This record gives sequence, C-alpha cells and structure tokens, in this order.
Amino acid sequence: MAANLTENCPEGEVLYKDGTKENGLFALSLLIVSLVYLLVFQVWYLIRQQTSKYLKHRFALWVYVATFGMVTQLCGFLLREYTGRASFPCWVTRQFMVWFTLFLALPCCLRAAMYYYTIRLNQKLAKVAFSAAAKENDINEIYGSAGSAGTGITGEEDEDISEPDRTNTFTFGVPDTSKPRNRGGSFENGSILTSNQSAKTAHSKSEFKFYLYMIDPKRFGLHAYALGFLVVSGFSFLFTNGTGDCTGCDVRGEDLLIVVSVSFVFIPLMNYWFWIIRKEPDPLNLKWEMGYILLPAGGLALGWALTHFLDPGNLNRDGKLTWHYLWLLVCVVTWSCMVPYQIFRSYQYDRFALKMDLLENQATLEEVLESEIGSEKFKTHLVHELCIETLLFWREATRWKTTFNRTRSKRRLRKLLEIYVTYIKPGSPLENNVSWRLKTEVGLAIENNTVTENTLDKCIRNVWGLMEQDIFPRFVVSDLYKEYRDATTFAENRDALRLQESI
Repeated sequence: MAANLTENCPEGEVLYKDGTKENGLFALSLLIVSLVYLLVFQVWYLIRQQTSKYLKHRFALWVYVATFGMVTQLCGFLLREYTGRASFPCWVTRQFMVWFTLFLALPCCLRAAMYYYTIRLNQKLAKVAFSAAAKENDINEIYGSAGSAGTGITGEEDEDISEPDRTNTFTFGVPDTSKPRNRGGSFENGSILTSNQSAKTAHSKSEFKFYLYMIDPKRFGLHAYALGFLVVSGFSFLFTNGTGDCTGCDVRGEDLLIVVSVSFVFIPLMNYWFWIIRKEPDPLNLKWEMGYILLPAGGLALGWALTHFLDPGNLNRDGKLTWHYLWLLVCVVTWSCMVPYQIFRSYQYDRFALKMDLLENQATLEEVLESEIGSEKFKTHLVHELCIETLLFWREATRWKTTFNRTRSKRRLRKLLEIYVTYIKPGSPLENNVSWRLKTEVGLAIENNTVTENTLDKCIRNVWGLMEQDIFPRFVVSDLYKEYRDATTFAENRDALRLQESI
C-alpha cells in the first residue's frame, strides 16, 4: 500500500510502500529480542557495578543515557516497520539521527575528552610528586653541583647538542665541578625550575583547576552534554520544522548532517588525544573501547548510508525490507562496547589485578620509561632510593649515542667529557656503579681521542641491567607503581586527592 503523504509534508518527499507482512513480523521479533538483550545486560551491569572495582570507576550516567538511546533507536525504526510506514509520523522518523547523536555519539565523545584530561592531569601530578621528592632529598643541591647539561632531573631536555654553544655548556674541555652551577633556574614549590618555568608557576593553580573541571563528569560532563543537547536540538528543529502533521517520510540526507558534523569534529580530535597519550596505561580500557566503536560501527554506518540512499534492487521502496537494520546494527555495536563488553572486561580486570599483585603481569621497564606518568613515578622511586644518577646517566649516554653521527666531532667530544666527569669518573658528583675497568676504558678513549659511537655502550648496558634487575623489581611492588598502573582511576590517586583539598 502506498503511503499517502499529507499536504503538510515538505515538497520532494518520496512515497514509500508499507513493508510486507513478513518484514513487519521480522521487525517485531527483532524488537523483542533486542529489548531482552538490553534488559539482561543492563541489569547485569547494575549488579556487577556494586562489586566490581573496574565498573565503579566508570560514570554510570553515560550507560543509562546510552541505553535510553538504544531504546529510542530500536523502538523507532522497528515499530515503524511493524505498524506501517504510511501512518508513522514524519517528525519521529526525522529525529532518529538526532537521538543517536544525543544519546550514543555525544556521550562517547565526552568520555574520550575526560579520559584524555585525566591522563594529562596525572602526568602533571607525577611531575609535582617527583619535584617534591627531589626537594625532600636535597637532589637539587646535588644536581646543581654536578653541572650536567643534558636531560635534567626535571625531565626537561636541553636543546639538540648539534646547535651552537649556549650559556652554561662547556667552552673549554672539562667543566669546573668544584662550584655549584646556576642553570638559570630557581627552586620553587618543591620543583627544580628554569627561569621560563618559574614564570609559569603563577598559572599552575588555575591550570590544575581547569584539569579538575575537565575530568569531573558531574561538572564538565553534564555542562558539556547540556550545551550539546541544546545545539543539536536547535539544528534538529530547523531541519524538521513543518513536518508535525506529515506521515510516511523516511530519513533524509539533511538528517545526517548532525551526525556527520559531530563525526568530523570529534573523530580527528579523539584520534589526536589517543595518539598523544598512546604510551600511557589504560586500566579502564577506554582506548580499545573507542577503537571498537569507531572502526566496526563506522564501517557499518558507511554501508548503511550507501545502501539506504542507493537502495539496491528497490528493496526498501518496495517494502521488502529496510536498510535501517544496518543502522540498528551500528547502534547495537556501539552500546555493546559500552555495556556487555565492559561487564566481561570487569572480570578480566579482577583477574589481572590479582596477577599484578602476584607480579605475574607487570609492565616492563621500557614501557614505564616510555610513559610520561611512569617515567616520573620511576624517577621518584629512584630519588627515594638515592640512585637517580642511574637514570640520568642512561638518558644522557643514550642520547649522546643516538646523536653521534649528526654532531660535530669537537662538540661530540665535549659532551662526552661532560658525561664522563659527571657520571663515570671516580669521585664524580653523580658517579654511577660501573666497574673500574669500564671507567678506565672510557677515560682512555677520551685521552687518546679514539672515541666512537660505541664508546659508552658497555656502561649503558651495565647501568640498564642495574635498573632492570635490581631497582625496577622494587619499584613494581611500591605504591608508586600502583599509581602508575591506575593512572585513569583518579579517585585513588593520593596526589590528586591532596590537590583537590588544596584548591
């Protein structure tokens, strides 16, 4: 039966036939099965959340919003096929994409934003904690007298050593280590700061307030969602104005503008966020969750758009089926990544936490040092163990080796001299625990001008082995390591709690 569009329908609307009886029964069956699927996993999620530490860290409101969005999509599209397209209100049909944006897409984007800023805040907190530990153990005084000009104790790297000379670098042979060196910085608030960093401390409090706001789901989450709701609803009103008394319409091209606009804004932004923090721990599995949503759901959404507007074989127009079944699959994949998948992940998380306690599933030293949070936590541990010189030497020696071929020979030797008198020479300010034979070999290479790219290799391997086999095992049983692995569980971070109390 052809759909009789009313006189109030906009011009250009397409007449669609009602679906066949078989299509209607299939839609009804699919609706019942889908609602049961939603009900079972939503109840399971609520029960599991009471006992699962993993799920407790996830903001439950987004789950309820996503579930409501799933109900709107399922009931809307499937009831339209079952009750008949001809009598189904156009204003409801034209809202399907709006509801998807508001209740499924927008919460995912906001969760990604809060995850990113949680990681960024933890990175800064790790630096603050390290600086406080450095002050407590008088590391600034030791480092200042050392006169090293490479990767500093604050983790700030100097300019590339192939650049022209600058203040506080070597000018003639071996530096004078008999006097403390002023590297153009000051000690403030427990941090070893350069003059440029000192100028920024006035903004640190407002910066931390901003991060605290951005990670708070009850403040930023609700505020941003309310704003998005108003904007999307406003555009929806413009697109669907005049369809109040119209029946028999289908989803139109302009209805997709809202979804496409949100996708073009947030998908590149989310990819950028995840790239920036790709080396950081992800205990709540948010990066994988978003990846599962974007890739399979995005591919299905593209397939739906092509088949819906091209309608191969006129199957939709003739009422034999609707291509909206593909769209519903997009919604199911999105919701399944947010609820059922997370339920199963919560059981894996519990087993993983047990294994971590038993040291059966720990991160490697390489993984920790690649992470900004992990690196700062490990440096703090080294300060507590009074062996920060091992990491400082390893970083400077490795950097000297990697820049060997693109640095002038004179400057290369000058930098090696600096490393030698700071970390290797017997009695040096930050002398490392390497054998006398290795110290002698490096000294002779410098004295005889037989320096090669591999001059420091044995010392680097020696110090790395010391960190990996002796220092790192103690780090992985410390509270600092636990804070590193639980970087996104902000509520359990002691530094974060102190920050909230002080601001």
